[in-house]
Amino acid sequence: MAENDMKYKANIRIPTTQYAFLEVQVEGTPDFICESYHEFTNLMKVGAGLDPKAYDTFIQKQLLGEPNHWDEYNLMNPEQQKMVHIIRRALKRINYKNQKED
Repeated sequence: MAENDMKYKANIRIPTTQYAFLEVQVEGTPDFICESYHEFTNLMKVGAGLDPKAYDTFIQKQLLGEPNHWDEYNLMNPEQQKMVHIIRRALKRINYKNQKED
């Protein structure tokens, strides 16, 4: 058996709340185990992010075409950032469609 074909077992513990965690057992190559670790930890990183009022203001700025506000973006949790990307893609499609019609 080649070294790359070796399978390992690992228990991944992801903190959820104080004194609590989620434990997942994975089996595979070291690369697969690391990918699994990152996948599960990213799921648990929702975090506080921007407060609703600041998030709404950021979204309004995006819709009005104002420049990027990276300081605020970096404070967002992954779910908020995901929504920003969805809005940006939609605006690009709308702008592209409007340019084609002109």
